[in-house]
Amino acid sequence: MNSTSKNWLIHDHDKYDAVLDECEIAADVGEWKKAKQLFQKFVSDLKLHMQMEDEVLYPLFIEENGDPDCVITHLSEEHDYLVHLVHDLAYIIKNNDFDHFLDSLEPLHKAMKQHNEHEEKV
Repeated sequence: MNSTSKNWLIHDHDKYDAVLDECEIAADVGEWKKAKQLFQKFVSDLKLHMQMEDEVLYPLFIEENGDPDCVITHLSEEHDYLVHLVHDLAYIIKNNDFDHFLDSLEPLHKAMKQHNEHEEKV
């Protein structure tokens, strides 16, 4: 992958982490309206990012390099897991439940970090 693609990925990954951090801060001080707005922005941007990867980047990579070790398949499966975690968090943030919000945010952060590291290595 060329450096432009890598920079794009890293920029987006950092951006999503930052928005989630802002969302957590807003929820922590009880600014649920702001937290929900930030979360919706995060979800919208993440959906577009994953769609671009699943529909453009991953197929292009497979076309050029194949996927003999199923690395791209695994990355796509990680997207499915991230979607599951985001759905859980959406339900919790809807109910302004900060304790459960933190409990759900931690695995999402961890899964995103692991996925981003995998993706950036590829």
